[in-house]
Amino acid sequence: MADFELPVLFEIITAIGVIYAILRGIQSDSKDRGQKFSEMLERYDSELQKVMDREDKLKTEKPDEERCERFATDYLNILDRVSYLRQLNKIDDDLIFYFDNYFAYGKIILKWKYDYLQEEHLTRERYPNAVWWIESSFNKNRLKEYQMSSLPIDMKILYNQKVSTEKQIITKKENK
Repeated sequence: MADFELPVLFEIITAIGVIYAILRGIQSDSKDRGQKFSEMLERYDSELQKVMDREDKLKTEKPDEERCERFATDYLNILDRVSYLRQLNKIDDDLIFYFDNYFAYGKIILKWKYDYLQEEHLTRERYPNAVWWIESSFNKNRLKEYQMSSLPIDMKILYNQKVSTEKQIITKKENK
């Protein structure tokens, strides 16, 4: 009877060891994945800071539309990547809430692209995840509302020139 119990006991111990190794591997893989996404978010935060640092270059006497558009594009590209991770449930709300101010500012940049560049449809195609997260967050009244005055000076000047020109055209049509 002792000969029979020893191999069975050995198999049970081996099975427990294998199960333990599998569970540790799953736990380790989950931690590695979480660490990977945390590192990605840190990188995105750093990239957003670099884009925001370029904002000083958008304070000139003569606004450069191309530079303004590059600023807006780079900013929205990063927000799109962050919100893509949220949409896939790779990061939870607590992590993405850290970016709320960036998304709130992103809304005003979207408005600039929609109104100034007349690119609403194209912008929605290029940054679907950012648009999705910004709109759903504002619908839940979670993000603060920025005004056009918070845009970089060059972007405000270009925007105001366009709005002023459009108002003049409307006024001329009404006066005819």
